[in-house]
Amino acid sequence: MGEDHRVDNDVDGTECDREWPVMPRPTIPNRRSVLLDVAEEQILQQGFDAVRIADVARQAGVGKGAVYLEFRSKGALLEALLTRAMGRMIRHSQRALDEVPDGELSFALLYRVGIEALLSDRLATAALLSDRDVLGSQVEAMGSQRYASRLGWVRVLLGVFAESGAIPPDLDLDGLAVALSATTLGLLQASSAFGPLSKEQLEGALAALTLVVERGILSGPVRNPRALRQAVVEFLGRLRDQVER
Repeated sequence: MGEDHRVDNDVDGTECDREWPVMPRPTIPNRRSVLLDVAEEQILQQGFDAVRIADVARQAGVGKGAVYLEFRSKGALLEALLTRAMGRMIRHSQRALDEVPDGELSFALLYRVGIEALLSDRLATAALLSDRDVLGSQVEAMGSQRYASRLGWVRVLLGVFAESGAIPPDLDLDGLAVALSATTLGLLQASSAFGPLSKEQLEGALAALTLVVERGILSGPVRNPRALRQAVVEFLGRLRDQVER
C-alpha cells in the first residue's frame, strides 16, 4: 500500500477517502555502476564504517531498496568495489602490455606496471594494506586471503617467464614470489615509515626496484618473444575472468 494522500472534494471541500499511491522512483541507467561509483567515493572520503546504505541511495538518486536489489549487504557492496578495483588494475596492465614490443617484454617491466596500477588505485591499495581509515571494521572480515591470492598470481606469472627462458632455471620461484610480494608491501607502506613521498621519490624507487629485479633474475634472451607475450596475455585474461566473474 502507498501512503494515504487525501484530497479535498471538488464540490463541497470535504475530505475524500480515496488513496493515491506513492509513485516509485524511476530507475536509472547503469544502476549498479552508479551505485558503485557513489559508494567508492563515500568510502574513500568517510571510511567504510561511516557510510550508510541510505546515503549511497540518496546520492545516487534511488531508493534504499534499489541498493539491496544489487547488493545483499553493505559488506557485499564493498566486496563488489574491491573486485572492480582489481579489474581496473588488470586492464591497466593489459593496456600497458599492448604498448611494449615483443623483444622488450620482461617480468621486471610487468612487475613495475603492476605496482604502478596498484599505487594509482587508492581502494586497492587500502585493501592490500588493511587500511582501517578506509576499510574500518571490514578489515577483520577480509582476513589474509588477499595476500594469498596475490602471492599465487605472482608465482604463476613467474612460471610463465621461467618457461620462456627469461628467468634462470635454478631460481626458487616460490621464494622469489614471496620476496617480491613482501617488497611490494614494503614500498606501499614507505610513506607511513618515512613520511609522505613525492611523486619523484616514488618514481625513483620504482625505477630502482625494476632495475634490481631485472638484473637479479635476468637469464638471457627469451627463446620465443611472441610466445611469451601470448602466454602473458592469456594469463592476464584468465586472471581478469577469475576476478570479474
